Amino acid sequence: MKLEIYDFDGTITNKDSFLEFLKFMKGRKKYYFFITLISPAILLYFIGIIPNWKLKEFFLSVFLKNTPIEEYNRKCNIFAEKVLPGIIKKQALQNIINGKSTNNKIIIVSASLENYIARWAENYDIQVVATKVDVKNGKLTGRINGKNCYGKEKVIRLKRNINIRDFDEISVYGDSKGDKELLSIATKRFYKYFQK
Repeated sequence: MKLEIYDFDGTITNKDSFLEFLKFMKGRKKYYFFITLISPAILLYFIGIIPNWKLKEFFLSVFLKNTPIEEYNRKCNIFAEKVLPGIIKKQALQNIINGKSTNNKIIIVSASLENYIARWAENYDIQVVATKVDVKNGKLTGRINGKNCYGKEKVIRLKRNINIRDFDEISVYGDSKGDKELLSIATKRFYKYFQK
């Protein structure tokens, strides 16, 4: 059996879907206003003071905290149907479709948000492992549920969902340092394979 593992942002998409989703949720003006508000945290991340997951929680807290889960899911569905198709790389999608046609197991492992990726992936019957948002009393708390699905956590979460020993061949497609550990389990590695 063959397994194909794909990162999402930058590998399947040509833009960061997380940022595009936040822009979709708030509109361009509010998006850039909020980005200005959290620019000190962004700077601290880039100089290595705060970790990836902490920056993501800054974003979630500023952009999505107290959003009712029903509204969040509705927006995820619309984003998956109307916006995501416009940022999907044609070559990556064709590669996925080709893999499905030969009955390969396909799975997306991403640090971006599970709800909208999973909704898009349903169209192609693809399994998704991604970052989950925390919900309390029917509203988003602005925190991550569990850990950010990034770096080592990608491999941990993947192994919780499937037994990789079931597969004779494992192809991994990634494009960043967050995919390093995932690429390390591959029998075939495809780094920045779908770059223009």
